[in-house]
Amino acid sequence: MDIKQEKILLELIKAGDQDAFGTIYDHYYPKLINYAYRRTLNIEGSEDIIANTFVKALNAINKFKWYKYGLSPWLYKITNNEINNYYRENQRYHFVDDADLEKYADNMINPDSEIATLESELMQCEDFQVIQVALRKLNLRYQEIIQLKFFEEKSYAELELILGIKQTSIRSLISRALTNLRDILEKDKLSLN
Repeated sequence: MDIKQEKILLELIKAGDQDAFGTIYDHYYPKLINYAYRRTLNIEGSEDIIANTFVKALNAINKFKWYKYGLSPWLYKITNNEINNYYRENQRYHFVDDADLEKYADNMINPDSEIATLESELMQCEDFQVIQVALRKLNLRYQEIIQLKFFEEKSYAELELILGIKQTSIRSLISRALTNLRDILEKDKLSLN
């Protein structure tokens, strides 16, 4: 879906077309659920986060102001807020080790779910596991910025909209996050293949 189509769908949604919102949902759900899962490593929690994201988006859609990047930054911002709420409510600030990663991967296997299949394949990748273990040791802000920039491939301009901070601060935050991630990998003697 391109930006022009998204803008047309937004106008239809604001006019009360529920099918148009369904199209937006279908387009963004796989992206947002994968992002939420990579941040939480909990499929059920991720599903709740994304359900809340879309409920909040639907309730606030008439207040949405169009950006040149479309709905993406706005939906990711709502998702980030829901992830932060998830952590606050569940107080799940814990480190994940390799054994936990394998347990989460086993829980995800569901042949009917395209997302579960993708995540299962990722969990089998040793580099992914190494990075996930190291990422879990970063503070949540650093996890967030690395996930958005490198896994979701968001531009600096989009990150500015999602996170609500200036691009110069984003560059500095990414630099510090990567330095901390490298330090964790070296300290724990984790290596990528």
